[in-house]
Formats: sequence, structure tokens, C-alpha cells
Amino acid sequence: MKKVILLLIVCMFTTSILCAQDVAIVFPAYDGSHEYLSMRQSNTLYTSSFRFFSEQLDKAFPELKVLNSPVLPFCSTLAVALLFNPITHEEGHRAILTNLNIGSISQPVINIDGIAYVKGVSDSTLQNLRDTDLPMFIRLHTAGLESDYCLVKKDIELMCFDLDRDTSTYFDRDRKLNFKVLFPDYWARVIGIYYYMYSGLGDTIFEKLHGTSTDLVGDEEENELDRDIVGHDIYGMVHHLFHPDAEYQRYINFNELTDEEQSFTRRIAWRALINFISPIQFSKYSFKLTDNMFISGSAGYCIAPFGDFIDENIFFKYDKFNISFYARQAQNRNSWFPAFGLGLVEYKPVDWFSATVRGHFWMQPENLDFNTSLGVPGGAGEVSLSFVLPSKNEEVIKGVGINIGALYKTKGFMPEIESHDSHFRLSAGLVVRY
Repeated sequence: MKKVILLLIVCMFTTSILCAQDVAIVFPAYDGSHEYLSMRQSNTLYTSSFRFFSEQLDKAFPELKVLNSPVLPFCSTLAVALLFNPITHEEGHRAILTNLNIGSISQPVINIDGIAYVKGVSDSTLQNLRDTDLPMFIRLHTAGLESDYCLVKKDIELMCFDLDRDTSTYFDRDRKLNFKVLFPDYWARVIGIYYYMYSGLGDTIFEKLHGTSTDLVGDEEENELDRDIVGHDIYGMVHHLFHPDAEYQRYINFNELTDEEQSFTRRIAWRALINFISPIQFSKYSFKLTDNMFISGSAGYCIAPFGDFIDENIFFKYDKFNISFYARQAQNRNSWFPAFGLGLVEYKPVDWFSATVRGHFWMQPENLDFNTSLGVPGGAGEVSLSFVLPSKNEEVIKGVGINIGALYKTKGFMPEIESHDSHFRLSAGLVVRY
């Protein structure tokens, strides 16, 4: 499977050489393993491909001016909601299993019940994981939404730093907000994240009105290998966090949760509204301070192996410097743990070179435990360097080259990185500057 995916990457890269572009994309071919795709690798491939094919569609039909048409945001949003979001969401789940050397099958096409699956794992395998490594078992439940959240955060960073191409102004006749290629992906995913995280609040309301909750997961398939690995992400996560020693059950409905567990699902639903906080609500991507200085920000919320976390993001742009900062408050059952990160994003001092450097520091519950109040420090550092050979004919492309990167993290949870252990990994890919 990975050989097929890499072949597609090479084909897309070859095609891109023949087509002029306006931004820069990276197609990562390696991220710590040549045997499988990491979550970060899958997400980057998706974002790059989404931007790439939007451009190619525009160039294939120049007379239609696709990127300046209201048709593109509508079709892109529909495609993300029904096809792309399920694919990357299930890939998030799959990446955790693959990191654990557990084989699985991703079935990312929505079925008649509106559900996509990762399947092919026995009950005994999952129960053994729960009993021996609860944080990683909980991560199986949270990884899909974690992947969605990381894509949203990447989308808004690129848009706020003006690193994504402007498209249509059709919907805003006062030209307050230019739509960008990634805007439909961002908006569809924010809605999708809230739709899933709203489940506990929605079922509470439904139960009060109708006397019973909805059945969001259905009956378990007769063959255990045909069952989704976790059932409902939120309900399964909460139930196993509160009762890790209970009789193992894969599919869990709202009415099977205790009052305390139901209350926790409502906590998730209310906090998920934080994901709507962004400058886009003010018809802005950023706010101008001086002629070459801009600032922007957003807030985000996601679930984690020990509970959940809230982010506040600041995007500061000065001349060639794109500086990204986040403050994070993570919480398990009752205790809060701080974290922060600082990054220099796509800094380009010369034409043939650009760099992204990030640092992260966190306090997290000891052993990623749901109940403890004891925190332990940790952190990570990462660098991504792009080396580009300039094109003699800039009407074709501005340059092509390679991207290399490195990451080191200590023990702990880091979004988009599957392992909770300390480790070092290298990455490499193809880069096109357009």
C-alpha cells in the first residue's frame, strides 16, 4: 500500500513541474518509517494534495476561472464533509494501531448509517491493550478527532500567515474576506469536529424531549473483525476513562453511561464551541498593525488520552518572519496542566532555502493518568528545511527540491505524533515552490 501511495506522490510531483503554482507545498515521502504512513505524514499529504488539485482544476479550465467561482467553495466543502474528512479521520485511528504493530483495515467510505470504520481487530487484542496501556487504548478513541483538529490548526495557520492562495470574493461584495483554497477544508472540519463532540449534549436534549437517547453506533456486527475498533469515539473514551476495569465492551451508547460520564460528555460538547473562535468570524484573516506587520489569533479545543485541552494561538507576521505561538491548558478529570509552544514558520532568508522551526514544552499528568493531580514536564523540538533549485523559466515553476526534517520528543502526548515514548525521527519529502 505504501509503495502505491509513494508512486502517486511521484506522479503528482512530476505533474506539478509542468504547471505553474503560486504557493509552496511539501509531499512527505518518509516520516520515521518506510513501512507505514504516520499521522503527520498522512495529514501533510492530504493538505498538499488538496491545495495542489485545486490549482490544477483551475488550470485545466482557464476559461471557467474555477478559483474565482462560488462553485469551488461549495464543491470543496461537500467533498471534505463526505469524503476527505472520513478518510483522514480514520487514518488517525489507523496510525495508532500501526504504531502498536496491530494490523487493521481502514474503511473510510461512509456506509448507509453514516459511519466510516477502522476494523479487523479482535476484542481480545483491544481488551489486552486497555488492560496493559490505558492511555494508548484511549488514544485509539481520540486519534480521529485529534487528526481533524491538527488539520484545522494547520489550515488556519497557513491562511492567517497568508501562505495560502486567495480565491473567490464572490460571497463578500465588500471584499472584507477573500476566500482561500483551504477555507472550505477548514470550515467543513470545524463543523465536523463540533458535530461529533456535540453528541453528549445532543443526546441529553433528545433524551429529555423523547425519553430515550439516540442510537449512534448501532448493533455490533456478528463477526468481531467487522466491528469498528472503538464504536462511538466520545462515549467509548469517557466510559473507559471512568471505568477502566469494567467488563470490556466495544460499542457504548449514551444511555449506558453513568451520570458522571454523561456530565463529562457535556463538558466536551460545551468546550468544543471554542473551535469557532477565529478572526474569520470578524471577516478577517489578520489585523494590520503597520505596513509590514500583522497579527492574528484563534482558539481550539480537542480531546486527549487523559482528558482534553484548550489552545490559544497567536500568529504574528513581520516582514519575512512568521511567528506562531500557542498556550495550552490540558485537563484530566479535575486537574489542569499548562503547556506552550513557539515556532518560526516558513522563514525564507534566500530564494533557495526556507525553514520551519518549532519548540514545545508541557506539563502533563503522570503516566497520562486520568485521575492524578501530579504533573511531569516534557517537550519536543522539530525542524523542517526546504532546499530548492531555482527554475530558469519562472513561468513554469519557481523551483523544485527536497525537504528534510527532524523531531525529538520526550515521553508524553504530542498531537499528531503516535508514540507516547521519547524518540527521535527523521523525515524527508519533495517540495515544489510556486
